[in-house]
Amino acid sequence: MPPHLNSPLLSAYRRTSHAAGGIVIGIAVLVMAGWLFDISVFKTILPGLATMKANTALAFGLIGISLLLASSNHENLWVRIVSNACAAFAILIAVLTLSEYVFRIDLGIDQLLFKDTSIPETLYPGRMAAVTALNLSLLGFTTLILNRQQYWWPVQAFGIGTLLVSVVALIGYAYGVPSLYDFFPHSSVAIHTAFAFFMLCVGILFARPEEGLMKIFSSDSIAGVMARRLMPAAVVFPFVLGWLLLTGERMGLYDSTFRLVLFTMSTVIVFAVLIWWNAGLLQNADVVRQQTQLQLSESKEREAAILYTSLDAVITIDHEGRVLEFNPAAQKTFGYERAEVLGREMSELIIPFSLREQHRKGLAKYFATGEGPILGKRIELTGMRADRSEFPLELTITPIGMGEQTIFTGFLRDITERKRAEDALRESETRYRSMFESAAVSIWEEDFTEVQATLDDLKAKGVTEFHKYFSEHPEFVRNAITVVKVLDVNEQSLKLFGAASKHELMGSLNKIFLPETQAA
Repeated sequence: MPPHLNSPLLSAYRRTSHAAGGIVIGIAVLVMAGWLFDISVFKTILPGLATMKANTALAFGLIGISLLLASSNHENLWVRIVSNACAAFAILIAVLTLSEYVFRIDLGIDQLLFKDTSIPETLYPGRMAAVTALNLSLLGFTTLILNRQQYWWPVQAFGIGTLLVSVVALIGYAYGVPSLYDFFPHSSVAIHTAFAFFMLCVGILFARPEEGLMKIFSSDSIAGVMARRLMPAAVVFPFVLGWLLLTGERMGLYDSTFRLVLFTMSTVIVFAVLIWWNAGLLQNADVVRQQTQLQLSESKEREAAILYTSLDAVITIDHEGRVLEFNPAAQKTFGYERAEVLGREMSELIIPFSLREQHRKGLAKYFATGEGPILGKRIELTGMRADRSEFPLELTITPIGMGEQTIFTGFLRDITERKRAEDALRESETRYRSMFESAAVSIWEEDFTEVQATLDDLKAKGVTEFHKYFSEHPEFVRNAITVVKVLDVNEQSLKLFGAASKHELMGSLNKIFLPETQAA
């Protein structure tokens, strides 16, 4: 299962990428201003250090713009064209410079923008270092393919490789070791060039934090949390500690042996604390995992108990219609053993031949449109047993989302006995109606519901001798007659009362009994 990515963290990474692109553009603008107005501090940062060449600043600015546009996921075609054009132009500058080194030629591009008088003509004035040209070509290529997901590995490989080169150069400047930034004779990487490379690499890696190696740093998993905790310490702590100890040695506070001992002890202590800290994190996570597994196990046991004791057949299928679950009631209903149906297409097992194509089309329509006319409804249809005999059943289907897929659980009930009882009831009703209509005597169907309610009311008032009460209250009988409803009469009743239709006799008895009869 892929790790869940932390959305706020992804947004923070992308904002960092945009900021890195902006910083690189700012550095490029300042260096170009330094060359335009001859401001040494913008060109070298500190006196005596290597300068960032004008072509280098131009290439940095172009790649910075390309990174900003590419990492913003603009759908506008012209934005993508401008982004790709900036990256391609930066690659062109870098590749032409590399060709000058390889073929020992001068293409006239080194001082095309500004004349460099800081070094002798024999040492390629205005030309960026070969390693700078190589890194610019690689980073220009990465921004060119940044939005193509299938090429995430060269993007991250070139980004990490260039990042290592820039970190080595920055360490060389911080520790005062020229050999770490003088990669070739008379070809130094300027300090702000190394920093600009560092920021570009960070921006490129953070532009696509959901892919490749960066996915680990973006996940909510234990691995992601540990990576975010340990990586900064593993990178920053040795660098800072080494610089502090080296500075102390150069100040004469201790010798190199003591510095090595201090570095070793400090590293052991710090990483021991980090390991202990992360061990505590893992222990807490393991406790939570065990509790979750226990709850999940109990939930599965309850689910299994419900499933296996259910009187209704329960069948679960996947998105392809293949059986995932077949409870004991389903085995009894359809005559299959669970082992022989798991993994097989349900339509071939329990759906009659005439309905199978309809079932497949319904499943395909659901996944195409998300609509299922029978889902969540109780319907009656025909099922098929293992012996190919068909029988009526009642079915309810419920879709259940399982991550990116949907499964379906059906609750089925054999309604053969109910159908027989309904048929028997209909036959009995038919016979009764036949006898009712053909009887030689007058037969009435009457509704005494309101009369019964009135009698119940009398009981509630304490009346127990109804004959006496009726004698003393003859109006009660007259009122009772008025609330009796005639529901139906047979043909003999029509003849007896000379009625043209049943409607004349149905309703209140007042239509039939005369007032003097009611009084009597």
